[in-house]
Amino acid sequence: MSDNPWENEPDSLDWVHAGLPCAIRRGPLTGALNGYVGVPAGHPQYGQTPDDDAIEVHGGITYAHEHLPGLGMPPQDEGFWWIGFDCAHAGDLIPEIGPFFDEDVYRDIAYVREQAERLASHLAAIAKAKA
Repeated sequence: MSDNPWENEPDSLDWVHAGLPCAIRRGPLTGALNGYVGVPAGHPQYGQTPDDDAIEVHGGITYAHEHLPGLGMPPQDEGFWWIGFDCAHAGDLIPEIGPFFDEDVYRDIAYVREQAERLASHLAAIAKAKA
């Protein structure tokens, strides 16, 4: 077993939170984890890139697209608009690059899941408020 946490955790994870599909994918170039939440057609954020001021998530929203990124996309990604964030920002330990500073932190799968669930809860609240 390695001392590097990214070598001891999965590269992807799929689940549902607040009624929305959530996913984690490891970035192929950085090795950092990225979190995504899918919203269905009819959701106020469908086809949009949410305003960073309206949604607080690690590093801000860095992805908004109709397909979940990465190889082996699950069939359930069809029909959703995926909104996501990455963990390859200043202050993040990026596995394929290493730390820039001693205080850089690796954002593990538990952290990314918590952030994705925070994003899903916020997106679900937006839909409820517009209903």
